[in-house]
Amino acid sequence: MHRFVKELLDYRRRLPERADLQLSLTDVLTLSRVHWHGKELNAPDWSDHSHSIAFTIATQERWFHLIFNAYWEPIKFELPKVPITFSPWKRMIDTDLPSPDDIGPGVALDDITTYQAQPRSIITLRAERLP
Repeated sequence: MHRFVKELLDYRRRLPERADLQLSLTDVLTLSRVHWHGKELNAPDWSDHSHSIAFTIATQERWFHLIFNAYWEPIKFELPKVPITFSPWKRMIDTDLPSPDDIGPGVALDDITTYQAQPRSIITLRAERLP
């Protein structure tokens, strides 16, 4: 747990948005586009019986796609297509993977359109603007 949280904090400190220490997470989210999803894109299930949610945070420099599966079975989630001016999705976090593969600098996920979220797991994907 200590290693995982340390890696998460180290990544957050390296984000260019953190150069302005007056910029809070709320400010970043306000300046970003947030798109809510369920297993299917743009179809979040807000019902009391839902066990999963996903959302995409899109800024001019990077996109994040977060998946939360609180269900006791795997769920396959559709992924948004990133613009051609961005890198393919990279997996940063998958809490179902064994340590130390559960969090890292990013594993490229070329040409995928879905991601299988294992039971009770959280996934974070990232795409960055190409130079």
